[in-house]
Amino acid sequence: SAVFGAVCAGLSGQHYTAGGVGCPAAFRCRGGRDDMRRLCHHHWAGAQYDRREQVESHELCAGDFSAYAVLSVLGKEKAMSKRILCFGDSNTWGYNPENGERFPWGIRWTSILQQKLADKEIRIIEEGLCGRTTVFEDPLRQGRKGVSLFPTLLETHKPENIVIMLGTNDCKTVFSASPDVIGKGIRRLLIQARQYSADSRILLVSPIHLGEQVWKDEFDPEFSPESVEVSRKLTDVYKKIADEFCVEFLAASSVADSSEADQEHMNPEGHAALAGAIEEKIYQ
Repeated sequence: SAVFGAVCAGLSGQHYTAGGVGCPAAFRCRGGRDDMRRLCHHHWAGAQYDRREQVESHELCAGDFSAYAVLSVLGKEKAMSKRILCFGDSNTWGYNPENGERFPWGIRWTSILQQKLADKEIRIIEEGLCGRTTVFEDPLRQGRKGVSLFPTLLETHKPENIVIMLGTNDCKTVFSASPDVIGKGIRRLLIQARQYSADSRILLVSPIHLGEQVWKDEFDPEFSPESVEVSRKLTDVYKKIADEFCVEFLAASSVADSSEADQEHMNPEGHAALAGAIEEKIYQ
């Protein structure tokens, strides 16, 4: 109830309490506690509320707002007129190398980027998935093949800008992929971007390097010492591809490293540094 009250307070500038008491008639909620929970589910991180998701929330709780409130929400959504689709793996999802959980809002680089661009009418769309590859189907995890989902996301979100950062999982032993083969996977993604979102500006990001010890049992034995070498060669391969397709390029390894904790994922400092580097590219 308190969480839902913040929505009304944010829209009307007045205090809201459970059951509509204290909420102006125009914003009075009639749905009850269950609807309040549905409205706010997955749209809160601590005390922070992301206004861009109010429209999506309202669809889950139809009838709870008056027409006036809905129009106010739609106006704010319309203001977020530009979309940046961030397509990547666990380092885009925000994997915490210390405990395997997801870094909260304000720590993972996509959320930091959103905060930096909050006053620029830009919405960051987070599309990171642990284990995602460019073109390989993981025999141990379903749905990790990037090229299978990418066109759907492009048609769904219709982004003005696209950030692609993939390739780390392609280095796994099971795929036996060379840097050039992984580069071919990146080419396929760029071709899809041109096909399904022709006017989008693209930033290709080569991933951070794997740590020297990543293949050991205490870290991630899905990799090997050869995987480490392959990951280090992706920067040059991706740079050539970016030049070939005339898209922007950034080497994540130039601003961030894999953490000591798991030799594979960025720590909070790495996320902050990457967010800053991508912000600079966006302004360029």
